[in-house]
Amino acid sequence: MSYRVIDLPGGVFSDARPSYFHKSIGGYHGAKMRRYQEVVDNQLSKQLEAFYTELRKENLTQDIVNQALSKQSVLNMMNTRYVVINPEAAPIRNPYALGNGWLVSNVKVVANANEEIKELGTINPQKTALVDKRYEEFIKGKNLQADSSATIKLTEYQPNKLVYESDSKTEQVAVFSEMYYRGNQDWVATIDGKETPHFRADYLLRAMVIPAGKHKIEFKFAPASVVTGKKIDMFASIALIICLIGAIFIEIRKKE
Repeated sequence: MSYRVIDLPGGVFSDARPSYFHKSIGGYHGAKMRRYQEVVDNQLSKQLEAFYTELRKENLTQDIVNQALSKQSVLNMMNTRYVVINPEAAPIRNPYALGNGWLVSNVKVVANANEEIKELGTINPQKTALVDKRYEEFIKGKNLQADSSATIKLTEYQPNKLVYESDSKTEQVAVFSEMYYRGNQDWVATIDGKETPHFRADYLLRAMVIPAGKHKIEFKFAPASVVTGKKIDMFASIALIICLIGAIFIEIRKKE
């Protein structure tokens, strides 16, 4: 199943090798997503520094490591399942990684993106989702109630298509460990085949209101430019074939 790793000894944001084998939290690329970089600069770097401090303690135990991981809100919401601390040893499994998607019991609306990223280090993302006020319309008037038995899971993963299954007794807000990018424009979401809007939560992730019951949720990358381009390619190919057939027909008539 889909998850991410972080390689601490290799240089989290300078070593691209882990990305060759895994979905990595870090790595290096000349072109960077600004919103993710802002989270790195404002939250993740600070949290990792605190994590390094814990790792430097004498008589380091698994309990100390786990306690430190429980405070890594960004790593956890990015579904960082494995942490490489020693390249000569097996990676540490992070028991607090939140998975590909989860259902929150509380939604906190903040005034703007600045407040959103500021509070990102103060919340438990498993329970609370931060939502910029500009997306408040997506949750306003919804009858959101906690359901401890509710579940959501990823059933299919492709770079341009993700499929989830949810089951709950009440209406829920789901947060997905995927970057929010041109939501409802290039990335289109559906519930049981019906197009459904999604919004941004926790500064950079996707979120959606899920109705009660069992549902199939799909995210597809279908930008209008690509769809139009495919249609143009198809018509151009058909036109080319017709021209070739016409040319062959004319040559045959000439020979006759």
